Amino acid sequence: MVQVDKSKLKNWEIGDSFAVKIENTNTEYDGQYFILIKCEKEEHLRHCSRETNQPYFYVKITTNGCIPQNIEEINDLEFVKITFQLWNRRFYPFRGMETYREARWRQRHIKFYPDEYKYLFTYIIKIWIRRGIKHKFQYIGNYDIKLPKEYIGSSPLFELYENNEKLVDRLIKFYNDFNLRKGYLYTEEGIKQIKKTNDNELKVIKDMDKYIKEYRKTGVFPSIERIKEIDKL
Repeated sequence: MVQVDKSKLKNWEIGDSFAVKIENTNTEYDGQYFILIKCEKEEHLRHCSRETNQPYFYVKITTNGCIPQNIEEINDLEFVKITFQLWNRRFYPFRGMETYREARWRQRHIKFYPDEYKYLFTYIIKIWIRRGIKHKFQYIGNYDIKLPKEYIGSSPLFELYENNEKLVDRLIKFYNDFNLRKGYLYTEEGIKQIKKTNDNELKVIKDMDKYIKEYRKTGVFPSIERIKEIDKL
């Protein structure tokens, strides 16, 4: 049986998993590994483009300094959270002149998994593999992992990187900020500010619903003067 060369991007398949060693970061993570699992599954990335040199991955992190040897060991590892979204943005983007209520109804089948602060997270990262740039992805096998309960937006995080160091540094920051809750959004100030932003955006959305309903009645989007009148209602 001919062995496929997994050092070449063109030979990567969904489920292909790679180990990236964390080293020379001067952090407690030196000696650990990020495990990248390719995940260009249509049902999870239905809104995303399909560029062959921009693969998508789930990312996990080791704690024992060892590369996992089987599916059970990979499933036991913690996913790295990549991005977060505000609760009131979970139904974005709306379609045309769709109201917030209509958007919620259209997507009523979707389950969301917020934390106690109503933050929604995605675990998918898109990485540009640039021509001529060498990467240190150590192929460890192909695995059908258990997927996390996550928020799937219009697109995952876009990450352009030129070397392993930049990618590793960014993943460490995500892990510290989101998984370990050391980032701004979990500070006292951050929690208050994000809640304020969330509340303000909800007000704007509800105001837009009123303007959309006015447009449907008249066929003309309300003028500034009319908007002021509507706001008083």
